[in-house]
Amino acid sequence: MTPAEYVRYILIYMTGLVLISILFFNSLIPMIFLSPAIIVLLKNKRVALKEKRQKTLRLEFKELMVSLAANMSAGYSLEKSMINSYDEMNSLFGDKCYMCQEILWMKKGLDMNVDPVELFADLGDRSGVFEIVEFAQVVSVGKKSGGDTIRIIKRMTDNITRKGDIENEIDTMVSGKRLEQRIMCLMPFGIIMYLRLTNETYISGLYGNFVGIVVMSVALLLIYAAYIWGSRLVKIEV
Repeated sequence: MTPAEYVRYILIYMTGLVLISILFFNSLIPMIFLSPAIIVLLKNKRVALKEKRQKTLRLEFKELMVSLAANMSAGYSLEKSMINSYDEMNSLFGDKCYMCQEILWMKKGLDMNVDPVELFADLGDRSGVFEIVEFAQVVSVGKKSGGDTIRIIKRMTDNITRKGDIENEIDTMVSGKRLEQRIMCLMPFGIIMYLRLTNETYISGLYGNFVGIVVMSVALLLIYAAYIWGSRLVKIEV
């Protein structure tokens, strides 16, 4: 996460804690005790953003493999194919895409006679995308043993495509369940807000006393546990 993202999400989570404190406890004091939750929320958001960016990079890398295979089939070397692929990646995803930025970085490495396999290995280590790490390893072995690099690239592209298709099918199947899970977790907040706005005397007994604080605290813990449990159920990795 960038510093700007950290600040943005901290403000969002602090706003959420203020609303929860007022809604569940009718006081801002509980926010002091709830504030450590921001650390957990930031950690979860960092993981979610990382996975989202890895998924995007994996898609862009697949298109790069297609471009590399086409260029190398036309007789270009791997180094030249990497440079030529920039225009195609730019037209598909724009010059701000992750892969375009990486190609420009790789070009600087190629100008200093760095082995392209080392550049891909470095990208794999930094991104944590398994397919890029595997590609660098397979191409390295193939070059040393005199293997068909073009065939290796095409096979890797097919593997990434199949995995992407499976992930899309799974996302399609669980997207409805994921939405239901989020709605179910938000419903308790909506119910409490509705009661406070329409019939506050019905729920006023839960505020300003020890029993009410305990009940609301347990309710919050149950909502959070349900959210974590539901998130794990709808998260299927390929």
